[in-house]
Amino acid sequence: IKQEIVDLENDRRAASLKFERAQLSDELNRGVNHWLALRATGQTVEQMRSRVERSCQPEILKHASEHLDRLTLGKYHNIWTPLGQRHLVVDDEHGESLKVEHLSNGTREQVFLAIRLAVMKDFAERGVELPMVLDDVVVNFDQLRTEAAVRTLMGFAEQGQQILMFTCHLHLAHLFENHGIEPIWLPARAGARETQRA
Repeated sequence: IKQEIVDLENDRRAASLKFERAQLSDELNRGVNHWLALRATGQTVEQMRSRVERSCQPEILKHASEHLDRLTLGKYHNIWTPLGQRHLVVDDEHGESLKVEHLSNGTREQVFLAIRLAVMKDFAERGVELPMVLDDVVVNFDQLRTEAAVRTLMGFAEQGQQILMFTCHLHLAHLFENHGIEPIWLPARAGARETQRA
């Protein structure tokens, strides 16, 4: 027993295990701190990327966003493209970001109309004046958004942009007429007149 006690007193394994445990604990703490630093850096980079994506967009998308806000009565207000990608994203009034392909047909057409308006403005600023030709672009809009589109187009035309709007919808022609724009009624085709007589 005395010998066992002496052996235990001389046994350095406990001290060695304590030392190893301390080293592992220190290594673990350094690893956790490194991981936390990388995570914080990743979050900061992601926040910066998100801010850059939404605020450093081409001028055309900034102008298109302003038109979209008017066309959708404030429901959608920002058009942008994620860095390094080639698709459009739209922010809604609740802060949700939706790819254009996930929008309804009417909203998607409003996005494209807003972009066309912005492109025409960009051309005009560069001295290229072209008429804008639209053919039933509001056919999938509800009544409120149709009225918003008419107001937006009229405001755009007041800035000097020539707009030719074609439609086969009588209510749309009357809507412009109610805003002081006299429609030009195109003659019916000969075949259509014969069909109407029959």
